[in-house]
Amino acid sequence: MREEPASAAPRAMRADGFTLVETVVALGVLIALLAGLAGVWTMTAGATVSARHRTLAVQLARDKLEQLASLTWSVWTVGPGTDVIVSDTTTDTSRQPATSTGYGTSPSPDDSLAISRATYVDYLDAQGEWLGTGPDPPPRTRFVRRWWIARTGPDPSALLLFQVMVAPLTTVARAPAGTWWRQHPDAVWLSSAKLRRHVPWTT
Repeated sequence: MREEPASAAPRAMRADGFTLVETVVALGVLIALLAGLAGVWTMTAGATVSARHRTLAVQLARDKLEQLASLTWSVWTVGPGTDVIVSDTTTDTSRQPATSTGYGTSPSPDDSLAISRATYVDYLDAQGEWLGTGPDPPPRTRFVRRWWIARTGPDPSALLLFQVMVAPLTTVARAPAGTWWRQHPDAVWLSSAKLRRHVPWTT
């Protein structure tokens, strides 16, 4: 009777399973892969949230630009050869709904984008809902929205200029003085302009 070599049984057993060392190495590779995937997932989730907040900030800035552009800035023709310049100088657009206790299209302070100036700032929550105005943000504030208004050129063809800045409260709290928002990745900064609207005289 032919005998099998003594080494045949260990070889057969090894072919059917894994050694402890191989199992540990495989688990280590698996853990490393899962850790890498978790990091990618975290980065992706963070980027998604950041993009969503920036999209909302852009919309909030556009909303304010539209509100400012809707203020009266006109030339009324009240008779043959008689024009009257009409400008809103009382609307407070920092409140919701707007009140008549503000300055309308009057020029704002030069630093109203850098500092929360009265009637040129409001605060919004994470969903973009208005929370209030004033020098200090109320609880639940997620975004700070500031705006600047200026006039240029002679009447009745004067041009009304608007700039709106929207940024997260955390960014604003750490921001230095000056025009930091122009280059800051978390800040949205939009501008627009409006010519006087000529309203013809009718009998």
